[in-house]
Amino acid sequence: MRIEGEAHELSNALFPHGLVPQILRLIVDTWAAFRRPNDAEDEPKITNRFVRHLQIEKRRQGKRFRVMPHPKDVEGLDPATGKGYVEIDIYVPYGDDERCYFGIEAKKLNTTGSGEKWKSNAGEYAGKNGMGCFVDGRYASHQCEGAMVGYVMDGDCTKAKASISEAIDKRAEILRVPVPCPLHRAQALPACPDAFETHHNLDRGEFTLHHVLLAA
Repeated sequence: MRIEGEAHELSNALFPHGLVPQILRLIVDTWAAFRRPNDAEDEPKITNRFVRHLQIEKRRQGKRFRVMPHPKDVEGLDPATGKGYVEIDIYVPYGDDERCYFGIEAKKLNTTGSGEKWKSNAGEYAGKNGMGCFVDGRYASHQCEGAMVGYVMDGDCTKAKASISEAIDKRAEILRVPVPCPLHRAQALPACPDAFETHHNLDRGEFTLHHVLLAA
């Protein structure tokens, strides 16, 4: 990962890779006892509830990091207009440099709306306001990894994963991945069949996105 600035700035800004497996494991552990959402509950509400439980569980486990819901990253802010900030669904900061964090974007998948109409929502997951947030640098612009969490509302993670794979391949050029895009085994969660990784060849360096699908 290449970051502009002095060497000491690089060490301050880069999130410790060793903490990432702990964060992803905490997500899976916490979900196991989490009250499942339904289709009527929107993503921000699910995420706020989930983060509260993540905070409780990480304190129980004695983890020494913070987990926060929906903070703003103002690194790309236009000082003249006040526009250009982004809101990150789940934010795990480290140290005293605001650029140093592990960002997580959450999306609902396999939803059933009014009239019993089913939607995969994989296009939104892989699109501009999903995976695209990391690829274009709106999220984690000084980092080499981040995560996507999918709330799979009908519980069919296998089907959700297949839909995501297809959606990524359709956006391969924008997401900077080969076609077909390999969904690599999750090194941080090797025993979890619903976790995987994608690797993106960005101008700022290789970026790893960790994906965790959670069956509602």
